[in-house]
Amino acid sequence: MATLRTSGRSADLSGNDEIIKKARSFIELLGKPTLSATAKADLIVLLEEVIESRQQRITTTSNRPETAVEVGQTNVSAERFDAIEQKLEELKTIAATNTAKVDELKTIITTTSERTYAQIAASGTTATTTKAKPTIGPEKVRQREQAKREREQYEVTLTAYSASKETKVSIDEKHAKELKIQFQKAVDAVALPEKPKVVSVNKIERFGIRLQFRTPEQAEQVRKAPVDWDIAYEGVKANKPIYGIVVHGVRTDAINLDTDHSNTIKEWEEENSDRGITITKVMTLRRTAKHRPTTHCSLKIYTEDKDAANKCIQRGFIIDSLKHKVERYAPQWYLNQCYKCHGFGHRATFCKRKEKCRNCSEENHVTANCTASKHQCVNCKGDHQAWYAKCPARVEESKRLATIRSDPSTTYFP
Repeated sequence: MATLRTSGRSADLSGNDEIIKKARSFIELLGKPTLSATAKADLIVLLEEVIESRQQRITTTSNRPETAVEVGQTNVSAERFDAIEQKLEELKTIAATNTAKVDELKTIITTTSERTYAQIAASGTTATTTKAKPTIGPEKVRQREQAKREREQYEVTLTAYSASKETKVSIDEKHAKELKIQFQKAVDAVALPEKPKVVSVNKIERFGIRLQFRTPEQAEQVRKAPVDWDIAYEGVKANKPIYGIVVHGVRTDAINLDTDHSNTIKEWEEENSDRGITITKVMTLRRTAKHRPTTHCSLKIYTEDKDAANKCIQRGFIIDSLKHKVERYAPQWYLNQCYKCHGFGHRATFCKRKEKCRNCSEENHVTANCTASKHQCVNCKGDHQAWYAKCPARVEESKRLATIRSDPSTTYFP
């Protein structure tokens, strides 16, 4: 009987020789890094055939009597085949799952343009299907600050803000080469030992002009020298950097900004004489509505002395013998949204992008002329307006900026 059982098994295997060949071919395919969707589908069919063959064989052999020896062999074989069958079922499930994932990814790729931000976020495919804006963390800010300090050693910044309209137009229309020649004439008019040479000229926002010199020593000489920039263009002056600090909790009656407040500024300078601060301007941090009067406010105080500003941040600012909390005025690290394109990080005054509708994000009309029945956010494509307080993009930007503000490297002026 044992011999008959062995020959029966051999006959069963030889009858499924084609299945064995297919199985071996798929073993080779599984060893490769990638497996096509078609191959996966064929593998599933093969596994189903193996399982069906196994089930038929069990049914056939169970209909005839067996000896004690055969029973023992059958138990061992049954355990082995049960284990194989379980593995085949698992492999079938894995193959089916992978095929489904391939189909799902194909669907996502072809329909991304029609899906909302919320749908993309829910599927967990935001990073691969949307072009995300690169985030800038504290470490990147430190690197930029360091690079800026090194670059500034070679630069001299001028301003045409107070110049005539004709001068502004002339500078705006001139090429950098022409501007370089004119500003070099102004520098050469002053007898300087290093004979500084202007390397490049760049126009910056608010009618600013940045000159770069060959060495930091040349740039420093030009900054300290009495250069008459009118020789180049009338009305152009050296731009002195100013540093703003925010003083919190100031009583609203401590200063009247609507009238002459020069005496108040002198009093504040005397009270903070150990900081060495000379105040150039005082402004409120925020506009206060007339129907919502407050007893205290935050003030922006500007000075041309960076060290004095840092001392005030470290020690506080004294007003009427009371020390107030101070922080660096850095609007670039607070949420800033444009009224024109509704993007983050800049204002409409300096926006160079196309104007978009705040309601539906289209460019062919302004918000006042919008007739859309549904909202679509410019930033996250969600079903809300661009200025929605809980917009995912807005929330993420706020968190990023809060992380930067909390970093110690941003506390003081570099």
